[in-house]
Amino acid sequence: MATEKGSTAVGAGVKEGLSPEDHLVSKLVTDPAEPPELVLLFGYWGASSEKGHRRLYLDPCCAHFLEIPADAVVHTQHALKEHAPFGGAYVWLTRAGFAQSRYGNPWLRHMFAQWPFYSGASQR
Repeated sequence: MATEKGSTAVGAGVKEGLSPEDHLVSKLVTDPAEPPELVLLFGYWGASSEKGHRRLYLDPCCAHFLEIPADAVVHTQHALKEHAPFGGAYVWLTRAGFAQSRYGNPWLRHMFAQWPFYSGASQR
């Protein structure tokens, strides 16, 4: 199938006129019958002091952070410089992995407790 400049050919199983599966969805949803329970955060990756974890700083001053189990990270996408001049990344975690995360500042406990899906990140 020939495509116009800037367009994409329709993949197998996709009806003409419908958009193909989004690249992000292919990274996040491995089984369409069971979409994952995910949490999306934005932050700046740094070294963790805990084995098997990654540290995500939630602000550019590095005052607030989470220690996230490395296996809880489903996908990371770097932010565009025009949207985030200091860099940073969007980070999708499993909800269970978020619940196992530890926060480096007591203020975070209060902040995350306000989220409707909060299931209790543990305090350091």
